Amino acid sequence: MTLTSRQEELSQSKKVNADFRSDRPTAVWPISRAALNAEASSRVKELAQPRPFTDDWALSRPRFPLVSKGALNATPSQRVIALATPRSLPVSPLKKPPKKTPRGPIANVAKFEELSKPRIYTYESHNPYKVSKAALQYVPSSRILEISRPVRMRAKAAHIT
Repeated sequence: MTLTSRQEELSQSKKVNADFRSDRPTAVWPISRAALNAEASSRVKELAQPRPFTDDWALSRPRFPLVSKGALNATPSQRVIALATPRSLPVSPLKKPPKKTPRGPIANVAKFEELSKPRIYTYESHNPYKVSKAALQYVPSSRILEISRPVRMRAKAAHIT
């Protein structure tokens, strides 16, 4: 089998760009004199300050909030308990557990290998003009016959004045 010129072109490895240099240095960005002499405004300095902590915040504050004694001693209602229990599927005594399939060797290896190969379609023996037996024996419905009839074209009369 011979390759076309396009296939040969695609099979070649990509060429490296002629301008590529592997040892190129990092970019040096010039800084303008105006940027070197710039001073921040009072508003920019104010925004640069970290936010102050609130008065009630302390370093010794616990990670989690404390729970009140009333909340610790509370008893949940039956509805809350019902909502808190996880749902489970009802187990029918008539149903048997699913059988585990054995993972042993495949019984029919030849059939398995045949099915694992891709199909190769050949159109050399295909005749596009051959009509199948089913198509020859088909009886169309009245609606299909009505649709398949050609549209009646009426000639328009030319009125000359």
